[in-house]
Amino acid sequence: MIPPLDTGLLAPATNPARGTLFPQPWLRQDGSDVRLDTVAGNGWLLVLGAGYDGPVPSTQGIPGLQVLRLDDTLPEREGVAAAWFERHGSTAALVRPDRYVYGTAASSQSLADLVRRLADTLA
Repeated sequence: MIPPLDTGLLAPATNPARGTLFPQPWLRQDGSDVRLDTVAGNGWLLVLGAGYDGPVPSTQGIPGLQVLRLDDTLPEREGVAAAWFERHGSTAALVRPDRYVYGTAASSQSLADLVRRLADTLA
């Protein structure tokens, strides 16, 4: 087991899954199975689980942020991320370039607040 981070660039301590590693699920893209990092590349990542039904918040102020929506256009092969989101009571995750979770959100409002907090911190 890899212990979670306790300090550093992380959301407030009340945020579920903060400081843990985000899973590396297999995704289906253009008829091929690929790992999340192959699709996402490097940099900040906003992963919206299949249960997220809100708008994508403004991501200004977060350089290189990639948004991935795990839905019918980019489905998971085995449900690893879906189970992770369910276990942490969230539908979206803001993931650092080292793939540690900055924070998670269960609603569009909490996601907008989380993204804004990170953008303010990076400014």
